[in-house]
Amino acid sequence: MKKLYLGLFIAASPICWAQSIDEIIVTASPFGHTQEELAGSINLIDEDELARSAASNLGEALSGQLGVVNSSFGPGVGVPVIRGQSGKRVEVLNDGMRVTDVSDTSADHAVSAEIGHIHQIEIIRGPATLRYGPGAIGGVVNLVERIPGEELEQGVSGSVSTIYNDNSSANTLAGEISYGFESFGLDASIVERDSGNISIPGLADHEADDRDETTEGYIANTDSESSSYALGAHGQYENIEWGLEFKNLDYQYGVPPGGHGHGHHEEEGEDHVEEEHGEEVFVRIDMQQQDVQSHLRIASPFEGIESMEIDLSRSEYEHTEIEIEEGEAELGTFFSLESTELSAEAVFGIGNWESYAGLSLSQEDFVADGEEAFVPPSETSNLGFYWVNHRDFEDFTFEFGARLDNQSIETAELSSIDDSSLNLSASLLYPFDDQAQIGFIVSRAERAPSAEELLADGEHIATNTYEIGDIDLENELSTNLELTYSYQGDFSVQASIFYNDFDSYLYEHDTELLFNHDLEEAGATGLAACSEESAFDDPEEAEEAVECFQYRQDGAKFFGVEAEATIPLSQEFSLRVWADRVRAELDMAGDVPRMPPTRVGTTLVYEKENWYSSLAFLQAADQDRPGENQEVTEGYTRLDAYVGYRLDNLNLYARLNNLTDEEIRNSTSFLREIAPEAGRSVILGLSYNF
Repeated sequence: MKKLYLGLFIAASPICWAQSIDEIIVTASPFGHTQEELAGSINLIDEDELARSAASNLGEALSGQLGVVNSSFGPGVGVPVIRGQSGKRVEVLNDGMRVTDVSDTSADHAVSAEIGHIHQIEIIRGPATLRYGPGAIGGVVNLVERIPGEELEQGVSGSVSTIYNDNSSANTLAGEISYGFESFGLDASIVERDSGNISIPGLADHEADDRDETTEGYIANTDSESSSYALGAHGQYENIEWGLEFKNLDYQYGVPPGGHGHGHHEEEGEDHVEEEHGEEVFVRIDMQQQDVQSHLRIASPFEGIESMEIDLSRSEYEHTEIEIEEGEAELGTFFSLESTELSAEAVFGIGNWESYAGLSLSQEDFVADGEEAFVPPSETSNLGFYWVNHRDFEDFTFEFGARLDNQSIETAELSSIDDSSLNLSASLLYPFDDQAQIGFIVSRAERAPSAEELLADGEHIATNTYEIGDIDLENELSTNLELTYSYQGDFSVQASIFYNDFDSYLYEHDTELLFNHDLEEAGATGLAACSEESAFDDPEEAEEAVECFQYRQDGAKFFGVEAEATIPLSQEFSLRVWADRVRAELDMAGDVPRMPPTRVGTTLVYEKENWYSSLAFLQAADQDRPGENQEVTEGYTRLDAYVGYRLDNLNLYARLNNLTDEEIRNSTSFLREIAPEAGRSVILGLSYNF
C-alpha cells in the first residue's frame, strides 16, 4: 500500500496536454458539443497522443486512460475493459458504426480494428451511448476517422511513419495520402505490421514445476503479422456531406500456449536451438475482414429539421483457428460473421430543446464450423429506436433519452428467440461558475443475452475451456448512477464516482469441473459432460482435460472511483496525478472474476518549442479479490519514458516501456498465470507529414 501512494509523487502513461481537451469536438454528440458541455465522464485521445502511445492494438492504446485497462490474451489481442466491463457491455465503433468481429465471443479473438487508420478515440458514457445500441454499461469506444463538418484540405497531403520495437523485433510501416479538389476528396492509407515473440522477465508460467514445462525470457507463439489498407472518397456540396470507404484487414497471430506441458525453447547467440518437451498444441488465428461503410449528412433538409444523417455498413469477417502439434498444422474451428447495419438519425428542435431521434437496423449471420465450434450457427437481427433530448437552462443543463430494441436469434435447431429491451438515461450538469461544474447521470440499462451466452456448448482449445450456455438466461438489467466533478482553471481536476446495480449479471462461472470425453461419447452434453478429476479412469486424461465454464446469472454490484488532476509546474513542465478503483461483488458467489486492480499513477511532462518528453510511473495494487475459484494476482510497478523532437514536418521519438523490466501479470486476462505482459521495450519512431 505504501508503494501505491508513492506513485502520487513520481509519473504514469504519457498524456498530451499541448492542446486543451475542451477544444476537441465529441463526434458522438450530434450537437457538436465539447467535453465540458456533457455531464458524462469522457475520455478523448487525439491524434498526437495516439501516436505517442506507439500501440499495436486497441487495448494497448487505451490502457493508460482513466478507468480503462487492457484485457490481453497475448500481444495479438487487445480488448479494452472499462470500469470492469468488457465484451457485450462495451460497444466498439468505427465512425459511429459497430466494428464487426467475434471479439466478444471469446477472449482470444482480437478486435478487428487497425488503429493506424484512426485519428481520434472517444470513450463515451451517459445518454449519448443510446445512439449505438442497448446495454453499453461500460461505455462506447468510438474510433474516429472522419470528423463531421471538417473542411476538405485542398491539394495533396499525407504522411509516412515507421516504428521499431526491440522487445519483439516488431516493425510497423504506415502511410496515408489525401487529395482534395474543391468539394471532392480521395483518401488512401496502409498499415503493415510484423512482430516476433515477445520478451518477458523470467518464466512465462511462474508456477511451473519444471523449467522444461514453460519458456523463459519470452512467450512462445506470440508472433504476429498484419496488413491493412483503406480507400475512401468524400465530398461536401452546399448542405450535403457524404463519404464512402472500403477497408481490408489481414491479420495472423499466435495465442500463448495455455495448455499443459508448454514447449521449451532455448537460444544461444544467433543460433536458435529448439527443444520440445511434451505434445504442446499451438493455436494460431488467421483473420480476414472486409468492410464497406457509407455516410450521408444533409443540413436543414426540411423545415424544423436541423440535419439528417444516414449511415450504412456491410462487413464480412472470418477467421480460422489453426492447430499446430509436433510441427503438423491442422485447420481447426472456422468462424464467419457477415453483418449489415443501417442507421438513420434526425436532429431537430422542440421549443428550447435540442433533440435527436434515430432508427437502427442490423443483421448478423454467424457461422462456426469444426470440431470445436462451441457456438452453433445463428442469425441475429436487431431493430432499435432511440430519442435523446438536451436543454440548457439558466442554471443547469439537462439531457435525457430512451432506447427500445428488439432482438431475434434464429438457429437451425431452435425456433426464433425473441427479446425486447428498454434503456433509459438522464444527466444533469450544474456549473458552480465558469471553472467548476458537477454532473449527475442515472440510467437503466438492459441487454438481451447473446447467442454464445444462450447456446454455447463445446470445447475451445485456444482458451482451454469447455463453454456451456443456458437457453433460459434472462435479460441482463442494471441501474446505474454516476456523479462527476470537473474544474478548469490554473490547474484542472476531473473526478467520478459510479455505482452499477445488476439484477441479473451474466458471467462465465468456473465450475471447477473438467470436460470428460468418456461422458461425451456416452451422449452427455453441457454440464453433464463435465466431472470431477476423481471420476476419470486415466489420471493423464484428467491432467490434460480442459476446465468447464458455464454462463450464469446473479445479482451484482459495481462501485468505483476515478480522479485525475493536471498541474502546471512552470511554463515547460506539467504534472498529471491520477487514480482509479473498481470493486465488484456477486450477490451469491462472491467477487466478480477478472476485475482490474486499484491503480495510482503520475506523469511528468516537459514541453518546449519542438521538444516533448514525459516520465511515467504506475503502481497497481494486488488483485486479492479474484473471484470464486480464481487465483490472486500480484501488483506491479511500471515506469515508462518518452522523448520526441519535431522539426518542421519531421517527428522523431523514442519510447521506453517497462524500464525496470517488471513482471506484470494482468488480473483481467484469462492467461495471467502463464502469459505476463511484455518486459522492457525500446521503441523508436519516425514520421513525416507532407
